[in-house]
Amino acid sequence: MNRMKLVIVTFIVILIGSILVLNDIRSHRIEHELIQGSEIDRTGYSFTNADGTELRIKSSENVICVKVDDVIYTVGRLDLNNILNEYKYTKSRAKSDIYSTDNYSIEISVSDESGPKHILLGENYTIWYESGGDGEFEIIDGEVLIEEILELTEVSEPLDFNSPN
Repeated sequence: MNRMKLVIVTFIVILIGSILVLNDIRSHRIEHELIQGSEIDRTGYSFTNADGTELRIKSSENVICVKVDDVIYTVGRLDLNNILNEYKYTKSRAKSDIYSTDNYSIEISVSDESGPKHILLGENYTIWYESGGDGEFEIIDGEVLIEEILELTEVSEPLDFNSPN
């Protein structure tokens, strides 16, 4: 009788473990829209320069700041919105050192209906995360997104912090 109980308990534990593993695998395959809702919004930015100084920038409702290789550009909010609306993401399995500026060349901070998103695009990965959130999310076709962001900043003037205006 005890042997039968042990077999049943073992079977139940294996079944529950299998369900949990399969659910975890499935959650990493589900694709979600990068932008939740119809439009992005951002009212201010905080960027950390390579030398450790922090920049705080107020933005208007029509432009969004994009940092590319330590240069900050303003781009049209609707232009960036149209680009980001084309992308999806999945939950990332990898844990990267996302806070090291050596690992990414493009930084974008936006908000949508789900809250703030920090988008980091680099040679080895393209992710977004939420401050204090639960992990990183991998942007599907992020290499193409990098090209589109670079094209968008090519037609934009970098911000000049030494200007008297």
